[in-house]
Amino acid sequence: MELEEVKRKINHIEYEEIKNIKDEIGNIKVNLAENSLLTKQCVDSNEKLNDTMNSVKDTMLIMSESMRQNNKVSEELALSVKSLGIKVDTMDDKFGNKFQEVDNKINGVNDKTKIDILEWIKQNWFGIVMSIGALSYIATQIIK
Repeated sequence: MELEEVKRKINHIEYEEIKNIKDEIGNIKVNLAENSLLTKQCVDSNEKLNDTMNSVKDTMLIMSESMRQNNKVSEELALSVKSLGIKVDTMDDKFGNKFQEVDNKINGVNDKTKIDILEWIKQNWFGIVMSIGALSYIATQIIK
């Protein structure tokens, strides 16, 4: 009977306990397959995220360089405008001074003309009176 009992125990171990272990191994294989798929999806997702982040980084670097260039151009333009403003102010001052000089000369010529005529009349009044008198005498002689 011992042999029978040993056979029964062996059958019990082979079929019942080994069957449970085989079921658990099957479940573990399914879980490993699911975990492997999830892991692959996570790796793929991380790779895509990494590619996207690298693309964003490259774009940000390009934008940064573009902004740096724009700032440089703006600074150069500001300096040019400032220099042009200084030149315009200088030209305005020069033209203002030239116009003032011309105005002063015109006023001087006008004043000199007035002063010269008056001075000439003062200096030559006797001759003028005599000339008018002589012309009057000649005119009266011609009319008679």
